[in-house]
Amino acid sequence: MLVRSTMGLLCVATAALTLACGGPLAEDPRLRQPLLAVDGAALGPLLESAQTLSGTPLAREATALGETLDGCALAGFAPGDVPLGDAMPTLRCLDAATGETAERIVFAKARRGGADGLLLWPVGETGRLELRLTRTADGDLDLDGFLRPDGGDALDLLVPSDEPPARPVLRASDALVYARLRPEGGLRLARFVPEGGQADRMFALKGRLLEGALLRGTVELAFLPPMGGIDLPLPIGALHHRGAGPIRAALDEALDQLESTWPIERTPKRFALASGEPQDGACFEDLPLLPGLAPCWVVTPDALVVAWREAALEAALGPPPVASAAGKPAGDHALVVDLARIARDDRRRAGANPNAAHAADLFSSLTLDLAAEADGVRLRARFEGAPR
Repeated sequence: MLVRSTMGLLCVATAALTLACGGPLAEDPRLRQPLLAVDGAALGPLLESAQTLSGTPLAREATALGETLDGCALAGFAPGDVPLGDAMPTLRCLDAATGETAERIVFAKARRGGADGLLLWPVGETGRLELRLTRTADGDLDLDGFLRPDGGDALDLLVPSDEPPARPVLRASDALVYARLRPEGGLRLARFVPEGGQADRMFALKGRLLEGALLRGTVELAFLPPMGGIDLPLPIGALHHRGAGPIRAALDEALDQLESTWPIERTPKRFALASGEPQDGACFEDLPLLPGLAPCWVVTPDALVVAWREAALEAALGPPPVASAAGKPAGDHALVVDLARIARDDRRRAGANPNAAHAADLFSSLTLDLAAEADGVRLRARFEGAPR
């Protein structure tokens, strides 16, 4: 009896640290209820910066919020402020909060630690997002948080594998946006294509091409600057494979099925790689589905690369130009968005207003890092302040 009682007390005392005495403790339900609490001292400068983007919806919203929250020590929203449909509510002053809202503010202050603000948001039926916001003295905005996906949705792709992603195939420094991931559960891309749906019928994506056995698990995605007569950023993606031969066979199988179903025909192409060795690929040059869409693809020794247009493949895989206007290097970040270069390219377009407001007037870049944690993923992002 004494031994049994002693073990019971030990289980109770250590329940927060171990699962040895039973199942995991129930999660605090407040972590899945929408809540935002931000210090007015940190929010004020952000609103003032946004107001400088004159003529934009963001500037108008920032001006209205600045007037509403003038002199407010704590701004945000509580669970009762969230409208139907889970839309993001408008910020309000929380200084005079009482009752349950006041209790939630105390809870938020305890959760956020030394950060300037805290966001809690439910994700699906069981997932959640917890994000801390801190504005640095240099004008950067740091985000540090935790995401638990709902399970079975695209957010699962953000949970990284213990094994790092393979070396890049795409030239990331020339991209406006670049991401490189190796999800913990593998890509499993076919699950996002409904059986018998339009994409399944049109692109034959439920075949062997997207089977996990053929893919190594690393995926790269990028948006390149407009080129080739198209005035929009050009998307391109790379799926790292386990062997060029099997992936070519699976690709040919899918393309043969596609061409037997639809009145289209691939045009063979040869693409130069940075290594100097050309590779055979192909394009659908006449595919009137979306503006500017003329998809091309090539199987390199490391990856299957698919692009919106031929020019994107040549730019991302071929030898770098002699005078390259390279942007921010991707390094080991999961995601890099070169806001400054996006702004430069926008302003160079014919007829563009060189003085038009742009997000890069506030932040020059966004980087995102991911690290696996128990039951989810740690998110660390930085919006780097624009030079003054």
